[in-house]
Amino acid sequence: MRFLIPAAALAACSNSPTNGATAWQDALDRAQISLRDSVQVAEGDGASAKKATLRTDGGGVFSVTALANQAFDDVRVDAVSGTIVSKEPIAFSADDCAGAISLADAISAAEKQVGGEAVQAGPDDDGHCNTEVIVLSGDKLWEVKIGPKGDLVEDPEEADSNEGPDGEEG
Repeated sequence: MRFLIPAAALAACSNSPTNGATAWQDALDRAQISLRDSVQVAEGDGASAKKATLRTDGGGVFSVTALANQAFDDVRVDAVSGTIVSKEPIAFSADDCAGAISLADAISAAEKQVGGEAVQAGPDDDGHCNTEVIVLSGDKLWEVKIGPKGDLVEDPEEADSNEGPDGEEG
């Protein structure tokens, strides 16, 4: 089943801005590429992205966790130029979800659901092979859960600035 929640209905859920949304908006304003774009850059050498975050620490980078040659790397992508600035091996594990949509496609599906721009995406701890995407729409952060076939698995809900696929802040 596919849910489509009009942005106006989502905006009516709460009148106050999401705590921390300003930091995400500032980071998005500085970026010249999107979270989806950073995933595609990190996958350029045949890797498979599993998690991505727009860093809010002022460094102007995206952090993408990508699997290549059976090992995970933290790939840092410059938010302005879209070039890889570093790649370091990291400890990470993710379910093998053969046949699931890509992280980039899950990001696009989530952005369409709430009419905003994604700032984080990765494995959802509530559902096997689901992707949890945090999307900024206006001054609200939304947690959007996308299934392995690209479907919305539950209604989007307002997220805290420290929520995300693994509870990690940007």
